[in-house]
Amino acid sequence: MTGLKLVLPEFEGPLDLLLYLIKASKIDIYDIPIAEITNQYLAYLHQMNVMKLETVGDYLVMASNLMEIKSKLLLPKPEILTEDDQVIAMDPRDELVSQLLSYQAYKTAAADLKAKEAARAQYHVKSATTATNRLDIPLQTGVVSLNQLQQTMNLILQRKLAKAPVKRAIKRENVSIRAQITKILDYLKMNQGLVQFSALLIPEPADATQALDDTVTTFLAVLELAKNGQVDCQQNDYQDDLWIQKLKEA
Repeated sequence: MTGLKLVLPEFEGPLDLLLYLIKASKIDIYDIPIAEITNQYLAYLHQMNVMKLETVGDYLVMASNLMEIKSKLLLPKPEILTEDDQVIAMDPRDELVSQLLSYQAYKTAAADLKAKEAARAQYHVKSATTATNRLDIPLQTGVVSLNQLQQTMNLILQRKLAKAPVKRAIKRENVSIRAQITKILDYLKMNQGLVQFSALLIPEPADATQALDDTVTTFLAVLELAKNGQVDCQQNDYQDDLWIQKLKEA
């Protein structure tokens, strides 16, 4: 069973009728004169030649709501206290205004969608074209030279190699941080608890990789000792060598 669509001579639902009466009377939707609009609403309902209760039920509910709002306006308005201690009087019409604004927004959006639907209906859509499984395009003799084919092949290979995963071998460190800490403590003991950072490095590394690994490992070992409170690091200038001094045990 399909749902019932409430359609009266010119309006679909009570909110649609109220919007029409407000616009026809040139009334500010934010300041609706409830008494006037209620009288117009009831007068329009009396003019309807619709006797089915299930059809006009929503209209009668709206009529009762309007009369309730009208009666509330005759009573003192309740007040509410805001967060900044301001007293605001509640308006019984606020909920109705909110419903009318929401309905008006949806009605405008529906009209825009309907206009776009009508414009889209004027287009003719071509059905999708399915390509064959194999499409051979023969080249005429002399159109492409061998050098051009070779250049194209090289370009394809370069693109393929660029997308290939890069493999890197991870080498195990030759000297661990723990071993380097032992080495630093031995140097400090031999030099009465004070050494330069450069004295802790390998004098003649085999290559740049060994020099880098040794420098990084030694520096991390110094940081670990400083964190544990075993050494103190001093430097007169950022370009000077780093002095490492062994702290006395508590």
